[in-house]
Amino acid sequence: MIKDGEDIEDAMHRQGYYKKRQAKDEKTLKELEKEKDNAFLEAMKAKKEGNKEKQKEFTDLFHKLKEKIANLNKEKSVDKKEEKITKNLNKKQKLKEKFIDLKDEIDYLKNIELKALNKNELKELKNRIENIDSNITFEDSKYLTFKKFDIDKQINRIETKEQADKIGGYTKKLNDLCEFVALADISSYPKDLQKHIYDNYKKVYIKYPQIKYGTLKKADLKGDTYANNFAIGNIVTLNSKWYDDLPKLKKQYEQDVSKNWHPQGTNYNSIITHELGHALLEYITMNTGYTGTAIRNKICNKLKINKKDIDTYLSRYPNNSKDPPHEFFAEAFAEYMDSPNPRPLAVEFGKEINRILTDFKLN
Repeated sequence: MIKDGEDIEDAMHRQGYYKKRQAKDEKTLKELEKEKDNAFLEAMKAKKEGNKEKQKEFTDLFHKLKEKIANLNKEKSVDKKEEKITKNLNKKQKLKEKFIDLKDEIDYLKNIELKALNKNELKELKNRIENIDSNITFEDSKYLTFKKFDIDKQINRIETKEQADKIGGYTKKLNDLCEFVALADISSYPKDLQKHIYDNYKKVYIKYPQIKYGTLKKADLKGDTYANNFAIGNIVTLNSKWYDDLPKLKKQYEQDVSKNWHPQGTNYNSIITHELGHALLEYITMNTGYTGTAIRNKICNKLKINKKDIDTYLSRYPNNSKDPPHEFFAEAFAEYMDSPNPRPLAVEFGKEINRILTDFKLN
């Protein structure tokens, strides 16, 4: 049994004793069983020979050995019970220690700054997370899942930077600025286009560095769209039809503005601004719960304008698109950022998004 005042460490020490004693008892029992069987055979042999004295001697020995074996088995049962109690206490202690270690490990992971680590250190950190016992709270499990995602993004940023450094020029400048998670190689683009892309990303990211992720590419897109953005990943795709010829793009965008298709005071630089606006809305929604619809409605209510009047106070594009709230945000963002004299709606839009970012401590 566990002794009064005995701690678990002492019990663990005694457990080693139990194992040695058990091995010794096993050997003793085997020897006694053999002696008991021999005594039985000798008693039967003496009976057959008619030697009553010898028969009694071995019969008495048989019963003594039988009793001794029974007592040893009884002691063995008690030892096993004590050993089981000790093991249970050991298990509880180990679980307690494991919980403390796990809590320390999660606290460590929450406080570590990923940008301070190199690629190998990030991989080691990811392995540490993957080796954490699954017996943790839902919140901790959710946090560690996102932490692994952040580690993967940081590893991708480092590898992207390594690639961009080798290429140099505007590709290096752009990837360094944007902290892209996938290489945006613009080295094959005309120099004026390279500068155009870099300058417009820089303009937005200086003011809103929260959306420094994703990547950029140029490809053939369907229809006459200038560009698009897979906002969740901030993956901007420029349509080759327009971006292979900047003067043509500039002229076409000016025509769109003259028809009020895009906001007054914006220009062809505002296309990239517009696309990055989609990423900013995604960021705001994910981190605050504010949707494009909520932001649009609040601004319209404050300015006392109807949604259909957005055509007049901003541009015709949002209400004629497949997703009016999202396009409202992107168009308002473009005017707020690029117009030298933004109109009341764009001004109010800028105040609202900056208020949201400030209230949620995201700026």
